[in-house]
Amino acid sequence: MSINFTPTPANEHQRKANWDHKYRHQNMSVDMDVWYPFLKSITFKTYFIPLKYREAEAVLNFNFFKNKGKKEKFTKEDITILKSLEKKVDHYFETHEDLKNGAMFRLSGRSGKDMDYYDNKKIFALYEENLEKVAKEYGTDKTDINTKYVAITTLMNRFKVNNGKDVLNVLLTSERLFLDLKDWLNHGGREQMILRVWDDSLCSNREFRAFIQNNELKAICQDERFACFKNMVENKDLYEKLINEYFKKALQPLMKIPNYIADFCILKNNEVKLIEFSPFLRCTSACLFRWDLNYDEMLHGSGKLTIRDKVCENLEYFVNEWETYQSKPSDPFDNYFKEVDSDNKGVSIIDKTKNVFSNLFKKKSNNENNNKNEENTKKEEEKVESNDNTNNTNKEPKTFDMEKTKKFFSNLFKKKDNNENNNKIEENTKKEDEKVESNDNTNNTNKEPKKFDMEKTKKFFSNLFKKKDNNEESNKNEENTKKEDEKVESNDNNINSIEKETKRFDFDKTKKFFSNLFKKKDNNENNNKIEEITNKEDEKVESNDNNTITINKEPIKFENRKIFVVSVLKTGFFWSHKYITYDGSEDKVVGKGVLEDHTIYVDKNGFGWIMEKKGKKCYGEVIDVEYEDFLDVEFFYGQRDTTMQEITVKVDGEDVKVYAYIIKEIFDNVKSEESEEKCEIEEYTLEMQNEKFNSMQHIINQQERYLHMSLDFDLKDSW
Repeated sequence: MSINFTPTPANEHQRKANWDHKYRHQNMSVDMDVWYPFLKSITFKTYFIPLKYREAEAVLNFNFFKNKGKKEKFTKEDITILKSLEKKVDHYFETHEDLKNGAMFRLSGRSGKDMDYYDNKKIFALYEENLEKVAKEYGTDKTDINTKYVAITTLMNRFKVNNGKDVLNVLLTSERLFLDLKDWLNHGGREQMILRVWDDSLCSNREFRAFIQNNELKAICQDERFACFKNMVENKDLYEKLINEYFKKALQPLMKIPNYIADFCILKNNEVKLIEFSPFLRCTSACLFRWDLNYDEMLHGSGKLTIRDKVCENLEYFVNEWETYQSKPSDPFDNYFKEVDSDNKGVSIIDKTKNVFSNLFKKKSNNENNNKNEENTKKEEEKVESNDNTNNTNKEPKTFDMEKTKKFFSNLFKKKDNNENNNKIEENTKKEDEKVESNDNTNNTNKEPKKFDMEKTKKFFSNLFKKKDNNEESNKNEENTKKEDEKVESNDNNINSIEKETKRFDFDKTKKFFSNLFKKKDNNENNNKIEEITNKEDEKVESNDNNTITINKEPIKFENRKIFVVSVLKTGFFWSHKYITYDGSEDKVVGKGVLEDHTIYVDKNGFGWIMEKKGKKCYGEVIDVEYEDFLDVEFFYGQRDTTMQEITVKVDGEDVKVYAYIIKEIFDNVKSEESEEKCEIEEYTLEMQNEKFNSMQHIINQQERYLHMSLDFDLKDSW
């Protein structure tokens, strides 16, 4: 298993400075899987499809290849995983009758409406068809800018998915979804794929944003802020009445938090439906309103609807940009699959390393450059390979010249895109070759040059680049360098012994190492900083063949772990499907466990915590989970600021080692107003969850502890 994005808590600076990270965590309380279970009767039918760590990582690797040119990151294994994910989604469409007409795809947090279209030509043809329709309805010419803008925004079919391939296109090309998946793998907070049953009467010219304070509807505006819709102007009073009635009858009685923003739509039969929620915070778009100008109405209004009744100016730029972009040829995601498939590279780390070197040292297409490359290759071979001639055995060994090596790599790593700079680099590299190269022995001039050996070179550099912090280790490093020289000097019969080494040459680490090493300062303070940076690079998460990762040099095995849960993670409870039983398997449950000297504290949101209490006991489930699921369960409880403890519980009278999240006292922001005795129970039941558990407020309080800020609206909060 390969997990390159092990969740770690964001530090205080990251939480404040990283807008995308802060935005996602401020919005977690309104993720669709948080509210859908108790509001599904008033919204669109929705299916939740779990995402595995490795699937999310494959999506990120594709983006690193497509958008950043890091081809070595996207492998055949990634392609296999994504194709398997496509089949899994296809199965949902094939087995659910209500998905036959298509669906709207999104993740738990938000949609991928910024995706690239798989077939631009098809979308542009649909746009031209819709433009004809809108121009006829509005009585305008097709060149009218507002008419064109309305034709674009009401082209809803561009968001419709009909199969796994359509879903994969959104997942792989949306920057919004990329950022959310990246944040999940870096910091925790599992995402799910979501399919919402498609309704052909859903249209942007009947979508609205409502602002609710103290569970009272204060203000409404059209969701699309730049378009002037003819139907909104004509039916403003009707739409306002329908939304207010729907809110009072359908949403207000069911809602579990007081302050929020809700999006509604009015279907063609004048039926109102809930679309989604956003937090009542300035990170949420106010659409037709502005937070700094209209906050009084948004906080204290009487539920009036505001629409755009005049054509918005300056729409030409957006329309022209959209038409220009969509008229270009498409860039289908599966073209990148074919490129990697035909490459025969990318599966193993050895292949990745060879691929990097192949691109770095690639020969020029013309004969002149080919000859130059062959000449340079020979020079490199003469540097790396040791002289087999026995006349050299008594010579004093050459010393490693850091300054020459520094200059060599400094020029080598500065690859330029234009031919002029490439020629300069080649010229500089030649000069450095002539400086570094000793060439003392003249006996080799008539020898046939040996071929460049990737494995030997890899091993040589792998050991050469490892800096030690103290003099003793530096001496060891020099000794190891000599040993590596002896390894490189060995003949072909010794290659097998070199291949048995398990450490791997990592080009990125090498590059970072030299980048820091070459920035040596004259003062001790900066030298210490460079050593510290180098050490941190060495301590980063490293995968190896033993199926383990290393964090801070301590190995953590990717093995299943047993956890002890007592409330909403139990089988059949609110969060079980998202975190544990998402694959339909119930054989993960080991059995019912009992924990002595502990109780279950039910907080003000109806969530059950395991809390230390002498003389008490509590009951829960022991569940066997994969390590990646264990990481997300840790995040679910403690935002990964604290870890789960290893304890012993009784299962059928036998002691079983498990992990559990245990608190000594309840958090202040979720402490119940009732006495402690009334909040303590032995077993958390499904009836108790259905009656008391407030999933939205629970996540709000959880994120307040994590972000170290209140999630109540504050006009001074600047975004």
